[in-house]
Amino acid sequence: GVQTCALPIFSTIAYDLRDNIAGVGTTTIGNIAKLNTSYTRIPVGVSSAIVSIANTITSAKILVEIGSDSNTYEFEELTLIHDGSNIQLLNYGQLTTHSLEQDSSSGLGTYNAYYSGSNIIIDFKPTAGIGTTMTVNTIQVGIAKIGRAHV
Repeated sequence: GVQTCALPIFSTIAYDLRDNIAGVGTTTIGNIAKLNTSYTRIPVGVSSAIVSIANTITSAKILVEIGSDSNTYEFEELTLIHDGSNIQLLNYGQLTTHSLEQDSSSGLGTYNAYYSGSNIIIDFKPTAGIGTTMTVNTIQVGIAKIGRAHV
């Protein structure tokens, strides 16, 4: 007999992290992935939300590009997973122009993830002494909605 094979469907979307004109956008790919972008300007010393993800998304990858008004830049990847009660946030792969040492630096700021109503919020607090304002651009890929099978 004739055999058929279901080929996977691939989608590609490109965003320019340094383009702060677009603001915030959302794209849904099928029923298992959601892409969001965000742009936030944060004064040094102030903690501010850079990501808001619906708590129906159980895991997410967030690419973060941070630039200060003193022309220092940082790029890193955050991985988030939660079970409805606990949130785990991993900061990985920090690349920076403000420290050229082989060892990791403290970075341009710190992250904090928490529940707020039906969302998960990630705050960023810039490190003092590196400029006066940080621009934070993100691309967020939310994966595996609660209740979906075969994800």
